[in-house]
Amino acid sequence: MAEAGIPALLCFGDLFGAGLLSQHVFQVSPSYVWEAQRIVDYALRDRRYRKIGALTTDSLSGEVARRSLTEALAGSGRRLVASETYPESPQNLAVQLRRLRRQKVEALVLEGPPTAMVATIDALRRQGSAYRSTALARIASAPSGRKTRLNARQWRPQVVGFDSLLTSFPTGSIPAPGTIAADSYARGAHYLPIPSLQSFRRRTRTGGRAHLWGGSAVPMRLFR
Repeated sequence: MAEAGIPALLCFGDLFGAGLLSQHVFQVSPSYVWEAQRIVDYALRDRRYRKIGALTTDSLSGEVARRSLTEALAGSGRRLVASETYPESPQNLAVQLRRLRRQKVEALVLEGPPTAMVATIDALRRQGSAYRSTALARIASAPSGRKTRLNARQWRPQVVGFDSLLTSFPTGSIPAPGTIAADSYARGAHYLPIPSLQSFRRRTRTGGRAHLWGGSAVPMRLFR
């Protein structure tokens, strides 16, 4: 395509972070490198979590997400305490979630399609670990030893994701309250009076509002 001078547009994924951008290839979505920095900023500074874990696809995209997250945490003096992978078409995430639970992960950073978000939220709900609030998600960062022990038994991590989670939710599925994902102000295009974009807006509204956190070019979108 490059030889023919035909441009290619990448809507989701991160060729920039993978070092694979080439002539006539354009990436619309923000790089996972920048999204990871925003996710880490939110988790550490705003939520004050201490233990961050990752659940990513066993793919190039997942590899870039893991590396970006690891580097962003290192820049803040933290480390990724646990990292699990899953097939691009997740069926059962119980094993991966049990491992993350053993590491007492407070924020679970998810990379993958919207179906992965649905599968993760459903699996957490079946385990009795659905997110309720920041106060209940905090374990290592809890204000007291008693609270740490109590929250560790319950384990209710907050799910935080990369922008690929915001593509198109399966019919009848909506993000669970408290789920948050990196986004770009460029996504404001869905406010245009175009039927397909309006449909996307309705699907992500979840009956309430999608709230933006942060003032950079890669804000966070919170579903309530």
